Amino acid sequence: MINIVSSVITKHNIMNTQRKNAGLLDKLNKDLFGNNKFTADDFKVDQLRTQLRNSQISEQHIQEGMSILQEKRKAVTSLQKMSNQLKQLSIQYGKDNCTSQDRQSIEKQAKEIIENMNSIMNNTFGDKGAFAGKTVSVETSDESNIIVDMALNISLDKSNDKKSKNNKAHTDDIHIEGNLSINDILKNTNAIENNLIKPLDKYLNEIHKQMTGLFNDVLYQDMILDMAAKGLNSLGELDQYQTRTIMENSDIIVKSAGNALYCQSENLDRNTVGKLIM
Repeated sequence: MINIVSSVITKHNIMNTQRKNAGLLDKLNKDLFGNNKFTADDFKVDQLRTQLRNSQISEQHIQEGMSILQEKRKAVTSLQKMSNQLKQLSIQYGKDNCTSQDRQSIEKQAKEIIENMNSIMNNTFGDKGAFAGKTVSVETSDESNIIVDMALNISLDKSNDKKSKNNKAHTDDIHIEGNLSINDILKNTNAIENNLIKPLDKYLNEIHKQMTGLFNDVLYQDMILDMAAKGLNSLGELDQYQTRTIMENSDIIVKSAGNALYCQSENLDRNTVGKLIM
């Protein structure tokens, strides 16, 4: 779970990006138009059309990236929940007052949890998963790239051999438990904590950072798109209906990205996000 410190940092970063975006927009405005009123100049029209098209393409990539990240978040959240359930079963399993019958029941529950985890891993992150090989590259306002992909490799296998891990990543099926027995897993609570829970926490934090980066960029692209659409309208290249439709479509994408960002963190103040997407 993303803690409150991370939430404050996120808000701070969003505000800084907003200020930086405003400066970039002002520079672009001056570069394209100077301080003069728009004139029906072919060069300016071409620049505006290019800028509009580029922003629309960027917003499509951002929308696709957010969709992938939301699916990743759902899967990882489910894996986190089950990993914690497995840890609790492991703790119960190790208690002195745990009877043989209790252990049999716990082993059955643990097996079902691991089977469900394996199913999620294979269906979402595996070689034949829904997003196998799927990546989205988004160029941000500060000329960096955000690469969104579905890769995730976690296992309770005790082996630390990198070669064997790399080979496992290319197999058709992913197995959380590797070659371990249910009994081995339940006897090692620390392995569940270190090999499942902590990596999943770290992975969810990375999803959080990527979603924040995409949200920052969609705000910038929306400003550029609005400027280009209004500029083309003032030059008679777009009518009022076309301009309004383009801007409304962009608003929908921004609000969708804002909602996705809010939903992925309970600690992120919804009012803060709401003010940024009004």
